[in-house]
Amino acid sequence: SSNGVRFEVDWLPSPDPACSDATWGAGRVYVYDELVWGTETSAVTWSWTALLHWLTQSLAYLEFEETYPLDMMPQYPDRLRSNAEHRWHDLPQAQVWAEDEGLLRFESKHNAAHAFSGMYLPPLFFMREGNCMWVWHEQEQPRLDAAHVLNDLEAIGDVIAQRAAEQA
Repeated sequence: SSNGVRFEVDWLPSPDPACSDATWGAGRVYVYDELVWGTETSAVTWSWTALLHWLTQSLAYLEFEETYPLDMMPQYPDRLRSNAEHRWHDLPQAQVWAEDEGLLRFESKHNAAHAFSGMYLPPLFFMREGNCMWVWHEQEQPRLDAAHVLNDLEAIGDVIAQRAAEQA
């Protein structure tokens, strides 16, 4: 929606005729009306089942997780990794590896760009804070109504799931 996160996907035929994929499409993602994935002339063309899989793995974390790992409280979600790397300068390597693994798990649940492995997308990071949700992207870091953002994410998940079910 224009007050939250909006996904626009034009469904396309699968590029591989031997493998039908009803969720192949060219999509753009907006936060408010700011285009954050894709451009006006080029969309993110991929199997959007990848986003559906990420949503099924991440929605509960986005809904209920309000704390950062490593007892850190960065000013903005995008500063988490740099804060952790600064902290790691004085720690034993084994602890750094363990903390980095935990941080990677956290990032994989909160950064939707992780859904599309195999292609680069700019970060789109979601972090709950009470009734608000940080929706950080490269242009800005708005705090939106958490329930509204979660509804937007569930809605695109439902659309993708319906496309996939129609193919089955």
